[in-house]
Amino acid sequence: VIAEAMARASATVHGFEEAFAFARSPQKSSTFCKKMSKELGYPFYACATAEDAVRNADVVFTQTPGGEWVLDEEWLRPHATIIASGSDQPTKNELPPSVMAKAKFVTDITAQCSRVGELRSAIEAGLMTADDVHAEIGQIINGEKPGRVGNELIVCDLTGTGAQDAAIGSYVMKVLDGVVPGAMPPVFDANKPRLPAPKLYDYDTIKSSVAPSRELTESVEDAFSQLANGRVDVPLPMHIGIAETPEAGPGDCHIKGGYIEGAPTWTVKLANVSFYNNVKKGLPAGSGVFVVCDATNGGPKAVLHENRYLTDLRTGAAGAVAVKHLAIKDAKSVAFIGTGVIAEAMARASATVHGFEEAFAFARSPQKSSTFCKKMSKELGYPFYACATAEDAVRNADVVFTQTPGGEWVLDEEWLRPHATIIASGSDQPTKNELPPSVMAKAKFVTDITAQCSRVGELRSAIEAGLMTADDVHAEIGQIINGEKPGRVGNELIVCDLTGTGAQDAAIGSYVMKVLDGVVPGAMPPVFDANKPRLPAPKLYDYDTIKSSVAPSRELTESVEDAFSQLANGRVDVPLPMHIGIAETPEAGPGDCHIKGGYIEGAPTWTVKLANVSFYNNVKKGLPAGSGVFVVCDATNGGPKAVLHENRYLTDLRTGAAGAVAVKHLAIKDAKSVAFIGTGVIAEAMA
Repeated sequence: VIAEAMARASATVHGFEEAFAFARSPQKSSTFCKKMSKELGYPFYACATAEDAVRNADVVFTQTPGGEWVLDEEWLRPHATIIASGSDQPTKNELPPSVMAKAKFVTDITAQCSRVGELRSAIEAGLMTADDVHAEIGQIINGEKPGRVGNELIVCDLTGTGAQDAAIGSYVMKVLDGVVPGAMPPVFDANKPRLPAPKLYDYDTIKSSVAPSRELTESVEDAFSQLANGRVDVPLPMHIGIAETPEAGPGDCHIKGGYIEGAPTWTVKLANVSFYNNVKKGLPAGSGVFVVCDATNGGPKAVLHENRYLTDLRTGAAGAVAVKHLAIKDAKSVAFIGTGVIAEAMARASATVHGFEEAFAFARSPQKSSTFCKKMSKELGYPFYACATAEDAVRNADVVFTQTPGGEWVLDEEWLRPHATIIASGSDQPTKNELPPSVMAKAKFVTDITAQCSRVGELRSAIEAGLMTADDVHAEIGQIINGEKPGRVGNELIVCDLTGTGAQDAAIGSYVMKVLDGVVPGAMPPVFDANKPRLPAPKLYDYDTIKSSVAPSRELTESVEDAFSQLANGRVDVPLPMHIGIAETPEAGPGDCHIKGGYIEGAPTWTVKLANVSFYNNVKKGLPAGSGVFVVCDATNGGPKAVLHENRYLTDLRTGAAGAVAVKHLAIKDAKSVAFIGTGVIAEAMA
């Protein structure tokens, strides 16, 4: 499929006169050549060997699984341009390092290529460093670095960037404007088995169906346990910043996710927050979606437009787990510093595991504190007292929950009872800090996941103050649950740093899918005032609608070219990708989920993409080995705008467009011949 994508996209920018193709399967190579010759109007020749194809070509596209080298240096024309797109994981390599070291070497994004691209292999072979890269393709587009200047050998390493995904997301939304999802007929044999489209569950359905419970808390407790046992694949989070411009932002998108070995699903969550300009319009400052995928076949199973409701539930459940394992046994009183939705979630979830007798709350707004206390007293059946100061609340409490924006310290050491348990959840970014480092250094310090807390949690602040290191952490909460490390052993001060983990998101995703089994999306009445403005649910576009509406074009190629240009100009926020591995068990896998995304400053949308691949057991069932979705979000207000169930079609188009951009800027001017090593749909798209 990559070969097809390369072939089609290249035709939008350059007129090749002949093509040569090689695949291990002569039948596949022949089929590809007949198809592309008919479609693009110039001859494609199926070759018996890769050497025959390469020796005939001015431009060589390689798009194989990347398990072995696909060419030799002596086969190449002196002026050849090699455009390699097969390497996107640290185990893949298509090109001999000696070829790369000899060539003018160009990347789509050097930091990523040095980790997962062809460049990585040359670095590991000791023949190159990242400093040997001539340029990123965007620098050449912008004229900052020269492209081709003569007949030199050039290699372009394409690993696929979130900038491309951002560009294709905005482009597709423009194309789909006015298109009704589901209105297009199937674009291929409807009788051929394929993975079903995900269900879209609206906020009202979710909130009406899912509530705090002991079972929910236990699902999160189990997730922490499995995390400590090494049975959860939970990558470090991604962050995309939405810069403030007249058209968009400011705001943030936090992406987390994970898979618990043996579970029926895995989850990727987008938490879109800090869109404070929304408040002026009477809209919430954020939104959120969970994408829950089937661990058996890799298909997206559901999109949960939860508007941060499930995020709050799983955060509250983590707090409850901390109470269960860290608070003194007969804890009677609890304090809440900050009285927003997280405080409510902590109060409700804690009630599923522990019976507090009284609560004390403080917020900067006395009205908010009073409202919180009245609401929680009525709901949970024990008294909540609104306090005039944070000190009053903390001095009265055995357990202290802090859940503020994290802009300043919210308590002093002298206010704390000697046996207090502080459960801090306000820090989830490197700019936040609720607790004095001296308090953390004095306490028995517990984290949800130490690697993450040292980057964005309270722990980070203590490390930066020079009062702690990561080695000073007593335990992760999962180690205490499992009995590997002791929890509370007496009347010591304990701090628990909760930054929120993808393990919790994975657990809540599986739990919610069980609760929603048999529930019809959209069947529930609104759970709050329907007249109050709120961000709309995203539209779900099916594969048939997308494929019928979007095709390779010069405009699409130019949108990707502009993304590379803006990336080089520093106007794209594109984090390093996330990867979630789905371990093979009798119930699931094996497979992989690659998450990429980005935002191009000033664009109307940003995109997060899930590429679910390598589910090779599907093939035995006549199903494709992968699937994929784009989640496209509104950069003005942070709302999820659309979910594109593209089944990797858009991914192939954007990969092909990147190849076309490389041809435009790196091939010799009068290039007449092109070779395709590997003849899948990406080769077609490149052509």
